[in-house]
Amino acid sequence: MGRLFIITLAITTLGLFAACGPAQINRVGGPCTYTKIPGTITIDSIEPAPENESNCKDAVKIRFTFTPTDGTARRHYAYPGWSDRDRVFRVGGGTNPNRDWVKDKGIRVGNRYDATRNEILSGTCTPVLFQFTTIDTDDYSKRCY
Repeated sequence: MGRLFIITLAITTLGLFAACGPAQINRVGGPCTYTKIPGTITIDSIEPAPENESNCKDAVKIRFTFTPTDGTARRHYAYPGWSDRDRVFRVGGGTNPNRDWVKDKGIRVGNRYDATRNEILSGTCTPVLFQFTTIDTDDYSKRCY
């Protein structure tokens, strides 16, 4: 009976490793696809960023609210618990942007920008992302470091 138990354990263990093998690894991350829900982002606040967060030099934390263009869109969200309020605008991989970069982009409290709420359709990336469609963020790093 002892040998049968060891063989069963070995087969079960190999099966678990096979289930967590390369097919599982390839599923982490992209490629991911999203559905885009058009709307507007309103800048609610721009404050000095807390030192314990991922920051550019002289960083600010920008909070915003997203409002979908279609007033009924919220009823059809795939992630209704993912709030459109009190969101944080970040650049790069989740960094608070540089104060002068924000000023140069004309980002101010009360400003509204065209944007999308992006909800994941496939892949294992972040379920909901917000994207400014009228602000180019590709040049943030020039002022970041």
